[in-house]
Amino acid sequence: MSRYPTQRAVSAGGLVVQDRADGRWGLLIARRSATGKLQWTLPKGGIEPGEAVEDAAVREVREETGIHAAIVAALGVVDYWFVWRPDGVRYHKFVHYYLMRPVHGHLHERDDEAEHVAWLPLDQALQRMAHLNERNLVAGVRDRALQVEGSAHRQDPAAGSGTTPPDAPGPRPPEPRDGAG
Repeated sequence: MSRYPTQRAVSAGGLVVQDRADGRWGLLIARRSATGKLQWTLPKGGIEPGEAVEDAAVREVREETGIHAAIVAALGVVDYWFVWRPDGVRYHKFVHYYLMRPVHGHLHERDDEAEHVAWLPLDQALQRMAHLNERNLVAGVRDRALQVEGSAHRQDPAAGSGTTPPDAPGPRPPEPRDGAG
């Protein structure tokens, strides 16, 4: 059996939440796994050279969802192992997640990295999410009070001071065909 060299990888992302009259909603993305399975996850991505982890989280959320968000609090760090066969490398990946609130933006302003982006009530989001470690982070936010007023939070520098509210939940994306999430 061949042994792969091990490398460390670090990413950042977030859970954008919005409190509405009908409860707390969260923003998820769906993309295909290496096997082609549709998986609902939190938006996340790599940290660019010289970029702060928090800035990367805000940028990745904006790029993958179209929503400009501000950090409310740290959610935690998830780590896992995977082998990337094209490079022949085994990675130990650490993903820093942040709780965020939407500032403005529109889902149609996102990049094409995700196949779907959707606002979902947190209970529905938990049912769809593919990864237990992310579900655990989201479950801890269901009843947590969001202390934004008067607290320090990092806003997306590209967001400016716009007042356009984030997208309302439009039509639901199709259900995953293979039961993912």
